[in-house]
Amino acid sequence: MQDIIPPEDIKVAMEKQMRAERDRRAIILEAEGQKQAIILQAEGDRQAEINKAEGIKQALILKASGEAEARVLVADGEAVAVGKLTQAIKESGGNPTSYLLALKYIESMKEMVSGKDNKVVYIPYEATALLGSVGSIRNLFDAVQSKT
Repeated sequence: MQDIIPPEDIKVAMEKQMRAERDRRAIILEAEGQKQAIILQAEGDRQAEINKAEGIKQALILKASGEAEARVLVADGEAVAVGKLTQAIKESGGNPTSYLLALKYIESMKEMVSGKDNKVVYIPYEATALLGSVGSIRNLFDAVQSKT
């Protein structure tokens, strides 16, 4: 057996080559790790945006559904109220159509004149119709009171 000891410059060259190979593998592994981290971050951001959009969509659907149900309930309530009013007015011998139109007309006039800093009030050309409506309501109440 013979002891083979390479010269010092070959030893140094071999050590440099091994170190360079280790450094190269470390750089590659680090780059692959960073690449994978960026990909995973992008996928996470994408999924978060999808989840957020789905949440907003569901919230809007639920809100619209709730508003639709509320409108139906309000309309049903108004229908019952109008039915009861119509029946009561018919029983007293009045005209329910005139009564309901007079009420809507009075409500419209109230809205037209209400408001902050209103300096101009528009009165419709048919202002006598308002007075006639008020008179109809008064006659209706007079008729109900005289029956009781």
